[in-house]
Amino acid sequence: MFTLAEHIRDLNLMTNIKETLKMGKIYKQNFIVALTITKNSEINTLINMFKSKFLCGAVKKLNFEDFCKIQEIINSGLHKTEEGLNNIKIIKQEMN
Repeated sequence: MFTLAEHIRDLNLMTNIKETLKMGKIYKQNFIVALTITKNSEINTLINMFKSKFLCGAVKKLNFEDFCKIQEIINSGLHKTEEGLNNIKIIKQEMN
């Protein structure tokens, strides 16, 4: 699952992002608005869209690369094994 969350005042921004990406659902709760993408195929599309263009700072770039590693584990089906789940947990612990 991929989630992008902002303050509710940014609802228009989140709606524009959803419309631009043509994927995900918007959820509102209290003062938070979140765009959530749960379909594996849509997450793969999102990764491919940003993989070559991701030019943020070092920490964010490393987090994105870790997110891609987790998605690769899911795509290969290894997330269904104990080893795969342990690998995901280790990667998540190292993310900022």
